[in-house]
Amino acid sequence: MKEKNSRKKVIIVSAICLIIALAAAVAAIVALCNRNYQDVVIGFTQEITVTNEKAEPEMTAWELPISQEGRYSFHVEWQVKQPAFVTGCVVKDEQGEVVFAVTGDSVIADSVEKRLTKQTYSVEIHYLASEQDYIRFVTDYITHDGDKIAEFELEESGNGGSWIVDYVIEAKRVTNAAAAFVFVGVIIGILCVVLLLALTKTDKGVKCRFDERQELVRGRGFKYGFFTLLICNAIGFALTMAEIPMYAEAEVIMATSCFLGIDVYAVYCIWNEGYFALNENRRTLMLAFAVIGVLNFLISAVSIAEGTMIQNGKLTFHSLNLGCGLLFVVIFVSMLLK
Repeated sequence: MKEKNSRKKVIIVSAICLIIALAAAVAAIVALCNRNYQDVVIGFTQEITVTNEKAEPEMTAWELPISQEGRYSFHVEWQVKQPAFVTGCVVKDEQGEVVFAVTGDSVIADSVEKRLTKQTYSVEIHYLASEQDYIRFVTDYITHDGDKIAEFELEESGNGGSWIVDYVIEAKRVTNAAAAFVFVGVIIGILCVVLLLALTKTDKGVKCRFDERQELVRGRGFKYGFFTLLICNAIGFALTMAEIPMYAEAEVIMATSCFLGIDVYAVYCIWNEGYFALNENRRTLMLAFAVIGVLNFLISAVSIAEGTMIQNGKLTFHSLNLGCGLLFVVIFVSMLLK
């Protein structure tokens, strides 16, 4: 009777906390949607005339006032119909230090996050009508290594003519919404685990009961999972030190290491009869894992449709739902096969 009452208390308290956490998440979303973050946009249309490999004007400059200190990302965009014309864009602070630069004939690009202080930044748009102009811009603002400068192939601009180009340069404020949602998500996840532990027991208890052989198996599973996590982190550390390009953001790499460690632990315990507790309803637990996996795949589908899963050639934070879905699929399939 005592265990039954304890189980009821756990379920009731967890359910109340889960409702509070969900309400807090909804309130946070509403607050963030209504908050006025500063996005500074420069948009203009420029006519460029080229004579004897000289552009007129050679450059235009704009002010980019930042009134709120914080993390920003730059978005630049311009499209040129054929024949093409190369433009260089550089953003500088009040001390003349370059904080962002990009060049190309047609560009849609976003920078990595930059911390900007409260000051007026300058945006210079350079119109590059010759190979010499292009090399000078790249050398001054992007790289000082001449071997890394791409070949200037757009020779038609030097032959003279006129171009009309629409330019958009935007400094977008980056919020901490993702971190807040992760924090709330972790709390909700913990509460769901507690509820799952209480609802999947066959003896009205809350704690999982294992025999001695299962405890030994689970101990080995923890060991193998830990070493998997350790090896994955060591590989990530070595690749970072060797400056080898990583096709995923840091948080994705760390989370993937955790997913692999959990999978190794779970699969080993499942195949050695150490995963399910003696007082655990296997069907209910398997159903819960299947539902969690499907929900994560649905969220991943939304991220793919919105184009947020991969940005700048890297897997972003939004790909973690896909990794989590694969984690539960591996565990669920192992349960079915066993």
